[in-house]
Amino acid sequence: MSRALQGGCQAPIGGYAVIENGQIFLRAFVAELDGSVVLRAEAQGAMSDPEAVGLDAAQQLFAQGAEALMAKLIAAPQ
Repeated sequence: MSRALQGGCQAPIGGYAVIENGQIFLRAFVAELDGSVVLRAEAQGAMSDPEAVGLDAAQQLFAQGAEALMAKLIAAPQ
């Protein structure tokens, strides 16, 4: 998820995953630096394909506007 979003140490993105019965359940978010906007996603899938679960969550975040949010964060002065 982080790789798809092109996140780094300065970007407010996160994910929390648990494994139950061979399935990965992932909750993910990306936010404005000040917390005024928070985009959230949930994805699940087979434990054998964790990358697909992360990409699913990233695509949901992109559908909510994460690409523009991340571009803004990358352009912000550090």
